[in-house]
Amino acid sequence: MTMPGIEQIDAMYRGEIRLPSGEVMLPPWETGAPEPVVAGLLAAGRLTGRVLDAGCGTGRNTGLLAESGLDVVGFDGAPTAIERARANHPGLTFVQADAANLGFDGEFDTVLDMGLFHMLPPEKRAPYAAGLHRSLRPRGSAILVAFSQVAPIGVIAEAFGPGWELAEPEPVALRGKIQDGIAQGDWLGAKPGADGFLEIPANVVTARRT
Repeated sequence: MTMPGIEQIDAMYRGEIRLPSGEVMLPPWETGAPEPVVAGLLAAGRLTGRVLDAGCGTGRNTGLLAESGLDVVGFDGAPTAIERARANHPGLTFVQADAANLGFDGEFDTVLDMGLFHMLPPEKRAPYAAGLHRSLRPRGSAILVAFSQVAPIGVIAEAFGPGWELAEPEPVALRGKIQDGIAQGDWLGAKPGADGFLEIPANVVTARRT
């Protein structure tokens, strides 16, 4: 399945893309609240030290990490998302960056990737993993949460090769907005959830930097 590129994603944030019904297409992942998976990772003590929120969007998860006492930096490739993140969370650090050309250097203990990897085209996956390797301190961890139908463990393992230790995938569900024409049928195995959002099958995969 082809996922939208950064230009299309930024156009979604700007409200410039419409569905066949005429309704403005919103970024489905911008649910207005932190992802429950993130709360679970926090409760389990798996997000520690200085954290990079990769693909932070408007900062819905970044804010939760900061409120939990973590030193966190968010980055996203969409300039409109970064503008809104800075407005939503003044005092936190947000950086616009190309996922395939990250400029961080051993600054982080943990990376949280909540749905960025599965948005990348195949040619950008290995450069992104290499950038995360540079961004992490030795034995730091990148925690990826990715749609299981788009980025199964084999796809992740192909990008995260030498220099990484991959844990077994842990099945979870990611939430998405329900809009006319989006994910109403068999879309990545999505099913309506009890809280009015779609639940999309995903995996948590932890990659530890060696």
